Amino acid sequence: MWDMGGHGYLVCGGSYDGVPRHVVHAWCLDAIKRCDVIFAWLDDLTAHGTLIELGYAKALGKPIFIGFPDHLTFHELWFARHLTTWIVVGEFDEAWGAFSVMASTFNGKRLLAQCESPIEKAFWREAVLLGLNRHGLRPAHSVRTTAGRLYRIDFAIPEHKFGIELDGYEFHSNRDQFDKDRRRQRELELDGWRIVRFSGREVHNDARSCAVEAQRIIHKEVTG
Repeated sequence: MWDMGGHGYLVCGGSYDGVPRHVVHAWCLDAIKRCDVIFAWLDDLTAHGTLIELGYAKALGKPIFIGFPDHLTFHELWFARHLTTWIVVGEFDEAWGAFSVMASTFNGKRLLAQCESPIEKAFWREAVLLGLNRHGLRPAHSVRTTAGRLYRIDFAIPEHKFGIELDGYEFHSNRDQFDKDRRRQRELELDGWRIVRFSGREVHNDARSCAVEAQRIIHKEVTG
């Protein structure tokens, strides 16, 4: 299961030695309530507990992704039509990989609401298409510096202290704001942040190219 509230994956399944069944059941229902997207790997048609949990998830309106191996036919899994948003047939690794991409895209669309301006939304859409959110990039990240000031970074990978700022002309054009931006940048850099800036004009003219350039920088400085 995928929880997009900052908790990552919520796993329900496998062996829980020494744990009473009713406790495991409660854990699974709680995980289903908290998650945003659900993945189920079905290789046994007698997994009745899993089927009940999927019905519970469906009743809660959760998007459900089911994967199953080639030896099971879609006819045998007829219920999948009524429960799932996505279905994949093949190996487990293929199904899990496809689910990860789908869940990441779902998350990216959900986070679009946190973007405050048209250029932020345009940049974020392209960033999601490039999979930058799978590297931990997120919009509207708040950070408090050691000097005690709270700043909003347009896009950030917090664990790597990497940020992207989009400087819209209307907000950043006057002298006072220009000076504040420079002081803010220096303060963030003193706290170990690496901030990359794009002008609003750049993003407005070609958001795709800006996202591609950001991707190159992230691969070099964060994931490389």
